[in-house]
Amino acid sequence: MSDIAFDYTELFLATPYTAGDLTLDVYAKNDTYKLTDHKTSALITEFYSAGIDRDDETKFMGMKFSNTVTNGTWQGATRYTVTLATSDGANPMVALANSYDGTTADANIINSLKLSSLKTDSLLLCSVGSGVFRKLSGDFASATTSETITLGSGEAFAIRSQISLHTDGAYYKYHKTNYPNWVGTAGSAATGAGESFTLRKAGYRVPGYSALTIGGDVFTDNGGTTVQTATTTSKYIGTAHSATEVDLKATAPAGTQLTQVNVEDGTSTAFGEISGERLKQAHDSKLDDVEVLENKKLEDTCTIADSTDNTKEIGIDASGITTGTKRTITMPDADVDLGDVGLPVRNVSNTVISGSSNGATATRTGSITHGLGSAPYLILMTRPNYASSPMSAYFPYSSGMYLKSDVNTGTAIFTITSSNSTTVNWQIVFAGGTNGTGAYRTDILLFK
Repeated sequence: MSDIAFDYTELFLATPYTAGDLTLDVYAKNDTYKLTDHKTSALITEFYSAGIDRDDETKFMGMKFSNTVTNGTWQGATRYTVTLATSDGANPMVALANSYDGTTADANIINSLKLSSLKTDSLLLCSVGSGVFRKLSGDFASATTSETITLGSGEAFAIRSQISLHTDGAYYKYHKTNYPNWVGTAGSAATGAGESFTLRKAGYRVPGYSALTIGGDVFTDNGGTTVQTATTTSKYIGTAHSATEVDLKATAPAGTQLTQVNVEDGTSTAFGEISGERLKQAHDSKLDDVEVLENKKLEDTCTIADSTDNTKEIGIDASGITTGTKRTITMPDADVDLGDVGLPVRNVSNTVISGSSNGATATRTGSITHGLGSAPYLILMTRPNYASSPMSAYFPYSSGMYLKSDVNTGTAIFTITSSNSTTVNWQIVFAGGTNGTGAYRTDILLFK
């Protein structure tokens, strides 16, 4: 191989970088290294850099250059004009993914990693000729991680099927329950049991796929299928080196600490470690949200506090309910004031209802509007207009309620004609007695 091993150098921006620039104006503080002394511009085809913000080293992004030429000096150091490589979509190749595959595919550019600018004197940490080693890495990986399995197939499978070694010593298509011991990818097909085949193991770059998400995780699912979406039965097998190649790996990548946003927003699918403190912060942050509880049981004493003064509390205690019994509180389609429960909510007092003359019958009707939200129970307390002692009667009775005076021999029958969540309609039928006109002064009270 005629390529020269790569070198490292540090360059610095002579003028600021702004997103969208196609060239960079840079200089080398250490003039002992000159790019054009070591490489002619025609040879620099794999020239990578990490651009690091001068004032905040946590802000950086990967960049790829396609050419460099000298451009005089800058404060005594050699100055260069560096050309940014462009992607297939004619975009500057900045903000490269960690899994950059060496091509000019737009998928290598991660927009969320882009910096809008880099200040003058920001560091460009460069590697020249690194493409040589990328190629060597691929060559060595492919040469050392493949073997021929003689008469080892346990069933038929296609090329690129994901293969497991079973306890019987034969190889089968991966299945989480039946054949969970994944060992690699079939480099050739088998038409049945007891055949020889090629096995690609961890470290091999397997070609022949299509439409893979570059840099994304790759899994095998039941039946030895290769997928990029994890399921309850799948197993991690590597990453997509390109849209058509998978780098097989023996183990899943180590977990990385998730950011606070990852933890709190609940949308991240990243594999990572979560600290106890972040779990607590996420839990506390969700307490401020509106939560919907479905099929959940609140045990012990449940307390509801006032929104502005949490020392004002309502306790809910179910201890008085019979074991194995469920009691239900049904809310009416109306506002309810619990202060009304057990107390009269309507008092029609001191109302004169005329009775009847001797032997005649008279009917009187009326209605009471209330705010209980459902049909109430009613108590009618009444006395004759001229009597000194009251008499009482109670509702409901299906046949009405008889009111009788010990002075007037007449009677009055009180009946509820209709009752709903807002109104009670009533009727009194007077049957005249022998002692003249009967007039009743009534107090009508509604109870729930």
